[in-house]
Amino acid sequence: MAAPVRTQRAGVTITIVLPFINLTGGIRVLLDYANWLHDAGHRVTVVYPQWPYQFQYTRQQQWVEFKKHSRHSASVSWLPLRCELLRVPLVRSIFMPKAELVIAAGWPVAHDVSRLPASRGRKVLIVFHHESGTGPENKIVAIYRMPYYRIAFSNFVRDTITAMFHCHIHDVVPNGVDTKLFYPDGTPNPRSV
Repeated sequence: MAAPVRTQRAGVTITIVLPFINLTGGIRVLLDYANWLHDAGHRVTVVYPQWPYQFQYTRQQQWVEFKKHSRHSASVSWLPLRCELLRVPLVRSIFMPKAELVIAAGWPVAHDVSRLPASRGRKVLIVFHHESGTGPENKIVAIYRMPYYRIAFSNFVRDTITAMFHCHIHDVVPNGVDTKLFYPDGTPNPRSV
């Protein structure tokens, strides 16, 4: 008698849209999540625009960033990324892969992702903190009225954003610590964390 054949459900198709690929804490966390989701069997594509979002950049700094990215293929030199990395001219439907979920990180990305059609995925917004000071406050605050499934990285962020902007945070997913990278070494100092 033959053993029953087990079928494994194919993973979810996920697009993670980042404002840039430079090394920052939030970008590192999301690239780690992309790797872990990939390792769990999901089809993950990380997308970022070649034309950089303004944030605090002047127009001249945007051109410098644009030219820097134009000289090299899409890659992350500081992290071994195990999923697909796609650099697109802009975050627009024509350049974006079809997916079941599309995850936005950062207020300018949230504006562009909010305009994508349903074929690009159910919209999820990662909320690290209120990004005040990184652009026009009215545009930053507007993301809390957009129809996103919102995930905060701490109860504090959830409570603060909910109280300040009266929007619903659906889940809290705290960041963990990769103990292969971060571990105590040496004698503890009572003045350090």
